[in-house]
Amino acid sequence: TEEHIAAMKEHNVPQWYIDSCFKIKYMFPKAHAAAYVTAAVKLAWFKIYHPAEFYAATLTKHTENMELDVIMQGKEAVKQRIKTIQSMPTPGAKEKGIAEALQLVYEMMMRGIEVLPVDAKLSNAVTYVVEGGKLRMPFMAVSGCGENAAVKLKEAIDSGDCISIDEIQQASGVNSTVIEKLKVMGVFNGFQQSAQFTLFDM
Repeated sequence: TEEHIAAMKEHNVPQWYIDSCFKIKYMFPKAHAAAYVTAAVKLAWFKIYHPAEFYAATLTKHTENMELDVIMQGKEAVKQRIKTIQSMPTPGAKEKGIAEALQLVYEMMMRGIEVLPVDAKLSNAVTYVVEGGKLRMPFMAVSGCGENAAVKLKEAIDSGDCISIDEIQQASGVNSTVIEKLKVMGVFNGFQQSAQFTLFDM
């Protein structure tokens, strides 16, 4: 307003600054910039001194784009998958998301942090677990296992009420495709396929 302009001139604000106010919709305040820098420093500190925890937190945002079968083959397989996506003429949003997630995983592996497979007892539903400087993958990292399914699956296993794979599937409501993938990965080692009772068991 004219009042603002008069006040600025009264306090010797240069004309170029006054002109810029008509061109810029948002003047980035110094406090906002300082907050960004502070956050960046904190992130850098964790990335340097607590790398496993840093990647555990960062990868949580990318879990839905994890390709667990590729990751468990090691860093060379991860590197090759990234190259394959990058060589696509027009990669879609999903492929770009996968590449971004795998780049973080590859960086982590190059820093010597190993990836541990999904485990029925040790894995979390959605978040990663740090075990001795290594990263345990969550249930949600399995392709087709969304957040709700992962949570229900973990709850069914942790309840202790299920002694068989069939019971886990029934209690969690997870589809058979995901259950089969988990079986192939060895997640259900120690669980029998189905609960079979005889008269002698009763």
